[in-house]
This record gives sequence, structure tokens and C-alpha cells, in this order.
Amino acid sequence: MEKIDYAFMQAVDEAFDIKTRIIELGARVIENQKPLSARNIFNKGYSSDEYTGLDYIEGDHVDIACDVRELPFEDKSINTVIAMNLFEHVEESWRAFDEIKRVIGDDGTVIIATPFCYNIHGCPYDYYRYTPSFYTNTFKDFDTKITVTIGYNQRPKMVYFIGGNNKSLGEDFEKFKAIYAEKHKTSLKPMSKFLAKIRSKLSPNHFRNDIRYQHTFDINIEKK
Repeated sequence: MEKIDYAFMQAVDEAFDIKTRIIELGARVIENQKPLSARNIFNKGYSSDEYTGLDYIEGDHVDIACDVRELPFEDKSINTVIAMNLFEHVEESWRAFDEIKRVIGDDGTVIIATPFCYNIHGCPYDYYRYTPSFYTNTFKDFDTKITVTIGYNQRPKMVYFIGGNNKSLGEDFEKFKAIYAEKHKTSLKPMSKFLAKIRSKLSPNHFRNDIRYQHTFDINIEKK
């Protein structure tokens, strides 16, 4: 997970009413990732019943080792689902999305991050890339659907999704936009005047994952 992902999660936590019980899918972290983990933000000293980390193998921050395509929870028993940089690695990931829709409560929130224009990276495999439209369509029954892209609209580095029937998502959207803009800005190294001048003369096709490209972001909301 990168600092830009951490900035996104901080803005979500500060802007919206994130309720327990929380499950984090793909929760396992290695030592150097711990400072940027979702658990550091969303776990306010909760018990493992209130904040549960799941992954396909055991490890740090993992409370239950399981297949995220077969979640061990009752229907509508979870208030918040978090999945950061996971679903590109999940074969037949549509099964996991169906499980999320099954377990999320009537007033729940789903928070997802996946890369788009990003290097192929195994963990152990890298299968998919997802657009904002994929998420808004997959979760079309949610009252509120928010998408955030890092990078130019047609070539984003990251795609983030926040959705659900949690009323806070619609009511606090403008607050989220303001907080996120500040968090995102401070998560990046500032561009030098020289790089900024070069960037202004080049088209978006010249930018991929470099630091200049990441300064651009877009936020959209759909409500029923």
C-alpha cells in the first residue's frame, strides 16, 4: 500500500460515519507495510469481533484465514467492508463481490481500492483491472456510490470506491472532498517548478505512474 492509498483511507475515516462491525479483506501485511495499513486507521481499539482481518493465508493482522469468495458471516451481519489493493489478485472475483453484497448490512459501507494503470504484480497472481463504472454497476443497488481516480480520467493509476446505504456517504460527501483534497496533496512530494513547466507542455499520454501524474484526481458521486 502506498501513501496515496493511506491518504484516501484517512479521508474516508475522518469524513464518514464508519460503523462496526468491520471486516478487512486481504488484511495480511508484511513488516514494512504495517505503518500504512488500514487497521491503523479504522481499528479504534476494537476487539477482533468488531474489527476482523481476513486473508487466504495466516499472517500479521489476519484474524481469520479464509477464501474471500466464501465469507464466514451471516447475511447482512457486517456494517463495513474494507478491501485495499486486493481484487486484482482474486480469481473469479465476481464471487467475492457477490459475497460482499450478501453480508453487508442495510446501513453498511463498502470501501475498495484497486490499481488500474499499474505494473503487473503477483501476489501470487495478478488477474484484473477495474474501472469506476465497474464498481458503480456492480453495486448499483446501493443508495450512494462514490468513485475516486488518481491520474487522468482515461488513464488512472488508482480507482477507489465508497458505496452503500450509509446515509453519511451522501450527507458528508462535500466534507470528504475537502478532506481528501488536502490529504492527497500532502501525501505527495511537491513538484519542482522545472517539472511543473515540463508537465504543462506534455499530453496526459506522457504520464503513467510517476509522481507528476499522481497529482491529478477526480471524485464523482451517484445517488438514488
